[in-house]
Amino acid sequence: MRTNYDLIIVGAGPAGCRAAELACKRMPDWSVLLVDNKTGDDWENYHNICAEGVSGTALKEILPEERRHIRHKLTKVEEIWPSDIRVESEIEGYIVDRKAIMKDQAENYRQWGGEVLQDAVVDIRVSGDVCRILTKGNNILTTKFLLGADGANSTVRKRVFRSESEVVVPVSQYTSRSGGKPGTLVLEYGAKYKGKYRWAFPARDGYRIGYPTGTDAPSDPKAHVQGRPIPIGLVNQLVMGNVAIIGDAAGMANPVTYAGLRNSWTSARMVIDAMAAGDLQRFEKEWRESPLADPSFLEAHRILRNSDDESLKKLAEHLRYGPNMWAIISGIVKTPGFQTFYRAHVRKLSYGW
Repeated sequence: MRTNYDLIIVGAGPAGCRAAELACKRMPDWSVLLVDNKTGDDWENYHNICAEGVSGTALKEILPEERRHIRHKLTKVEEIWPSDIRVESEIEGYIVDRKAIMKDQAENYRQWGGEVLQDAVVDIRVSGDVCRILTKGNNILTTKFLLGADGANSTVRKRVFRSESEVVVPVSQYTSRSGGKPGTLVLEYGAKYKGKYRWAFPARDGYRIGYPTGTDAPSDPKAHVQGRPIPIGLVNQLVMGNVAIIGDAAGMANPVTYAGLRNSWTSARMVIDAMAAGDLQRFEKEWRESPLADPSFLEAHRILRNSDDESLKKLAEHLRYGPNMWAIISGIVKTPGFQTFYRAHVRKLSYGW
């Protein structure tokens, strides 16, 4: 294995695998290395939770043949708010096999000449246009460009950017044969979820049920519960010199839906396009101006996070009649925070996942 590269990508999750695939496709003359510390069962288990629901628009971010990894079609979102207020919305959505998609992307990357290193990055030093990387396996690597796609606990973010997302929410998830509805994404809100929700969506073996860790428990005490952190709230900086961060490393999960697949794929495309154009700073500007990064999402999350059940009820009751103009006007006039909440509610259907 060589030790000097044009681009090193740290993290073989949804953002990293997509970025690696696109880098070899867009810049075939570049030497590219994908570094990840997980392999085999560790990699399988880590990527067996969340980030499986995507909109029809999100699927356009990946190769058309990846549509074969669709497992279920979603036609409706049902939101359950305090006092049993129910808000239903029609959607075009899908549950996908994200691990199969990542494996396809990684295989394309290898076939197009990309290299893979199973190791953990422990230190990074940046001097001018050169990034020096030390791994747990005592590999010393150098690269011109460094891309951090290494998740919530990103070493690239901590070592280079020295910043954090606004909130990191640990979540738990298990599979059950009951508790959901076919073709429906069911979301239950309440003050105990602190701005998040309990979710249920169709899965291969029934339904995936999840919630912020510590707020709920499986209906079956023998259920196999898995957990992972979800960071939300963009970090202060996405690009520093020739180093960039994307996906969970940058806190890109939507603050209202907590969905991350679309944002991982889109940020991977944007950053590789910027590298290919020779203007990495363009990525920072393009992402922050994207509707996927609409500030109302984070503002709405703060409102929800700090609301009790009565306040949540007041916010949601204006939505129970659908897109009713008078109900919306009433909400804006009578309910503090409703205007921001409503903007995020409308936009999340188009840009939240």
